Amino acid sequence: MVTIVDIAKRAGVSRGTVDRVLHNRGKVSPEKVELVKYYAEQLGYKPNLAAQGLAARKKQFQFGFCYLQGKTAPFFEKVYNEARKYAKELTQYGVKVSFFPIPVEHNHDEEKILKFAQTYQMDGWVMYGTFGMHYLKALERLGAEVPPIVAYNLDMKKRIAFVGCDYVQSGRLACGMVALMTNQSATVGIVTYYEKNTASQDRIFGFKQEIEEHYPGMKIAEISYLEWYMDQFDVFLQVKGLLERNPQIDVIYLANPGDYSICKAISKVAEKRHVKIITHDLASQELVEMIKAGEIAATIGQEPERQGRESLEILFNYLAYGKSPEKDWYKTELSIYIQQNVE
Repeated sequence: MVTIVDIAKRAGVSRGTVDRVLHNRGKVSPEKVELVKYYAEQLGYKPNLAAQGLAARKKQFQFGFCYLQGKTAPFFEKVYNEARKYAKELTQYGVKVSFFPIPVEHNHDEEKILKFAQTYQMDGWVMYGTFGMHYLKALERLGAEVPPIVAYNLDMKKRIAFVGCDYVQSGRLACGMVALMTNQSATVGIVTYYEKNTASQDRIFGFKQEIEEHYPGMKIAEISYLEWYMDQFDVFLQVKGLLERNPQIDVIYLANPGDYSICKAISKVAEKRHVKIITHDLASQELVEMIKAGEIAATIGQEPERQGRESLEILFNYLAYGKSPEKDWYKTELSIYIQQNVE
């Protein structure tokens, strides 16, 4: 079995240098890092995961996991459920994961987030990017150091890795589905929650870009923005107004669905006009039933379960084993769901 002593001899460096490089501890010059990694690969070095696992058990890490909670955020329930399953597996390594549900109405509340940052200190965090960006601002106000953070769902600065989909590509894919359904001649009304949300902006940008580049026979009639506090009747009235102003609309693209029950409100308005509805994610049974019934033409998923598990796994490997993420962005797969492939 190849040891760090063997690597040190071949690389002409100390055992301590090899240990720091292989376990990402301390500062080592780029030249020596490259040298050590080269000989470790040449010699076929394999880390002793059993020994590392024993070391991890002694460290007693505490992780924090933040997820959005509220009627307009059912997507995060799937993220949370999968993260909770993995958190149980991590207990064998002495890792405790504390889960923090963030109410939708507190998502941008700077004072509440400042209090959160003052109250909770963890060895590492998993955060959805919207909350994480405000958390970083709170740490800056406090003059506190930034702990290791893995972001999911939406990206943010100063994180060690991001797990989530490509929202621009997601919008492009939605546009492609609309083109197939309408022989590339649709007039589209876009409806979305959270005007300033990155997911909304990027999906709409991708949708527009795809039209400009590939589908000159398609056009966007109007973009209608919803607020998180709106109920089904408010949504019904807003979408009704959208269709009355634009009677030529034959497709509604729900770019950021929020509360999936709003699809019912949209469907009520659209059904007499035979307007097709395209949306994102598959986070509620209600939406599944609407797809089965043909009320929703298609939806695009982004692997919420993977976002919950993999983000925690990356943080664990980083802190317990000193293993830096292999990628900056772990892209989740975009999957199309239609009437024929939902259960």
